[in-house]
Amino acid sequence: MESSQIEKVKKEYEEFADKYAAANFHNPLQYQLSEFCSLLPKEDKSEIKILDVGCGPGRDVEYLMEEGYDVLGIDFSEEMIKVAKKLVPKGKFEVADFTDKDFDEDSFSGIWCNAALLHIPKEEVKEIFAKFLKWLKPGGIVFVSMLEGEGQQELWIKRFYQNPLTAYFYQLNELIQLLEETGFEIVKYHNEYDFDNNWIDVFCRKPE
Repeated sequence: MESSQIEKVKKEYEEFADKYAAANFHNPLQYQLSEFCSLLPKEDKSEIKILDVGCGPGRDVEYLMEEGYDVLGIDFSEEMIKVAKKLVPKGKFEVADFTDKDFDEDSFSGIWCNAALLHIPKEEVKEIFAKFLKWLKPGGIVFVSMLEGEGQQELWIKRFYQNPLTAYFYQLNELIQLLEETGFEIVKYHNEYDFDNNWIDVFCRKPE
């Protein structure tokens, strides 16, 4: 992703951090989070490490912490992380761009990636999935959600964005193929709808 595009996206996210938190913090994706937790290894929860990629204001970090897991939230927006630390004072957060960030192999049992890849060009997404595969322990679970559609479009979410941003849309078979080519096993998938768009939610596993 070109640096100019990264800066454009980051600028938008910095500006609507507070507004985004106010609109979404108390509305977790209950079904998806519950399913994610049910698929994680059945062991001492405090020993299970989860990475929330693009954690925003920390909503899902809080949920997973309350379930008893050891959670780290990362986001490239300093403002989002500031809000997260305020709303989830006991949470672990780090300002980090996951396209550049790296972790040791087998660092996590779960990776939660909710709407975090919207602005990443398709040719780069497989590289990110390869990172996820490396970071996960064998048997680890990934949740990923993508906008449903075709190609790329200028997306303008009026509730938040001041300016339109390029977003990338996927068909279900396209997303599944990318994940399987990377080395993941598909566990389940479904569609959801929010105020503006259709989404594809996929749960997948790193082979044992």
